[in-house]
Amino acid sequence: MLLLAFLAPVSGVAQKRVEVSASVDVVSHFLWRGLDFGNAAIQPSLAVGWRGLSLGLWGSCGLVRNNGTDHVTKEIDVELKYSFSGFTIGLCDDFCVRDGADPKFFYFKQGSYHGLEAMLEYDFGFLMLHWSTYISGYADKYVNDWGHEKHAYASYAEISAPFRLGGFDWRAEFGFLPYGPKGTYDDAEGFSIINTTLRATRAIKFSSNFSLPVFLQATVNPESGRMYFLAGCTFEF
Repeated sequence: MLLLAFLAPVSGVAQKRVEVSASVDVVSHFLWRGLDFGNAAIQPSLAVGWRGLSLGLWGSCGLVRNNGTDHVTKEIDVELKYSFSGFTIGLCDDFCVRDGADPKFFYFKQGSYHGLEAMLEYDFGFLMLHWSTYISGYADKYVNDWGHEKHAYASYAEISAPFRLGGFDWRAEFGFLPYGPKGTYDDAEGFSIINTTLRATRAIKFSSNFSLPVFLQATVNPESGRMYFLAGCTFEF
């Protein structure tokens, strides 16, 4: 659910060497596109890239029980991307368990916990545009008012902008649903603004060889009327 931290370089000169990126985020709250997925979590990522093509893994596992319940949110994403001339296209299979079940990962039939999402991004440098649509899996179906199961093609769009201010690296996000049936993104239905986020990051230097990026993030979901304020840090390898 959150995007992998790795994107293969697209400087115009094809990269001939294999590049590997690895990191671990520790967050006080698990948020995804303005939605609440639980309390404190550890979120590792690993990606291998070559000539603009990258294959990555991203995961999340709750560190504490959620609001007194007997389960934690677990997720594994497998993501394939290709970047060129500022564009990035990709497919992501997200495997997310939120209700305490223990399903098999290699089960893709009806009722599985997999969702396949296609995405497209364009990076202007000062601004990034993102669009993603579920094309199959648990998030691709809904039941209409007449009791018929239909393809949802639930989509999410986001505009984000990085900037530097007061010694911090900032990132502003504005995310919305252009359309979509009720239930895919909680109770949001049709056009809905679900994510307005402002994140500030600063690296704390402990030595000449080690610094730790620490971030604070405020997120408001106008559709649900909820606000979140979280902290986290990133260990990079």
